[in-house]
Amino acid sequence: MDAVRTTNRIVSALLAVALVVGGVLVAIEVILASLDRDPWVLPHEGWARDASETVYTDRSARILFLVLAVVGLALLLLELLRRRPPALQLTDRDGGVEADLDRRGVEKWLATRLTGVEGVAGTKAKITRRAVEVKAQTPQRDVGDVQRRLEGAAQENLDQLGLAQPLRARAKVTSRRSG
Repeated sequence: MDAVRTTNRIVSALLAVALVVGGVLVAIEVILASLDRDPWVLPHEGWARDASETVYTDRSARILFLVLAVVGLALLLLELLRRRPPALQLTDRDGGVEADLDRRGVEKWLATRLTGVEGVAGTKAKITRRAVEVKAQTPQRDVGDVQRRLEGAAQENLDQLGLAQPLRARAKVTSRRSG
């Protein structure tokens, strides 16, 4: 799971818990107020008095509005950030049948297939919206030839999948040897 999705889920879960707890507390306070009892947790009478006496130009009100706006914009931005696709759609070959492949599964499959390329000691593949980024290691000092073979093999494997939106293969090869 990527960092944006993890952050989004954590923030959403915290917000959901806060809203549920707040809703339950408000419900309890409403029931207590209807029974002419003192507030249990929320000093709503003091808050109501302060709210009716505070003007919008007051410094504390402006700070509250600013904090609420920043939190709202942060949540909005978390939702609008582009994510990697969870699945890769295949081309429709049988008329009306839609099929897709799990992105992580394709990444693992491709990394396994590319480990067999001559001169490659280990690979990792990452699928973005328009490309596959392959990182590999080689015991050779000259990585240029290995990189070309790796990109060619990656592109050939991707083309065999028959994806609806073809992906471009890019490779970055590092040498395990220094110098």
